[in-house]
Amino acid sequence: MKKLAMVCMLALFGAGLAYGETLAELAAKIRSGEVDAGEKHSMEIGARFHTIHNQLLGMRCGTCHVPRYAKDYLFLSRYEVPRRFAPGVVGRATCIGCHQEGGIATPWYGTAAD
Repeated sequence: MKKLAMVCMLALFGAGLAYGETLAELAAKIRSGEVDAGEKHSMEIGARFHTIHNQLLGMRCGTCHVPRYAKDYLFLSRYEVPRRFAPGVVGRATCIGCHQEGGIATPWYGTAAD
């Protein structure tokens, strides 16, 4: 099941990339400043990490956002409350899918623990 999820994620990533561009090429362009992903390092709408995932990789809102956390979920920060206008909360497991050790994003950006 994990492999199927990763294949689906790769397909989503590929849909957002320019024709023939690989994740490695896009990552290099972002790091060099050739592609502007924004300056603010945050997942807020319009900030760098949100821009990379949504606009540059073409990931749709429902890829990461869910209507509400399961009862046993914890917020990333106890002081962080999801905003009303946001498309929904993001469970950390969604991020870990690509950003865990050995995940598809780690060759360019490191792991979620870094």
